[in-house]
Amino acid sequence: MRRPTDINLYETPDVARGNGEVWITAAVGATYAAPVLIVHYIDAHAYLPPASFVEAVRTGVPAEGLS
Repeated sequence: MRRPTDINLYETPDVARGNGEVWITAAVGATYAAPVLIVHYIDAHAYLPPASFVEAVRTGVPAEGLS
C-alpha cells in the first residue's frame, strides 16, 4: 500500500527484480548502496534503514559513475 509520504527510489517495475542496487549520494558527500528490494523489506518486513540513509534518500542525489 503506497502512502503519500513514500519515497520513490526508482521507477518500480510491475514485477519485483532483486538483482540490482540503488546508490544515493548524501548532501554531505557520503554514498550509500541498498538492494533494489529495499522498499519491499521496509513494507513487508518492517525493516528500518539507518537514519543517515533515510536522510540521504530525502535530500541527496542519485550517485553516478560508481562501479
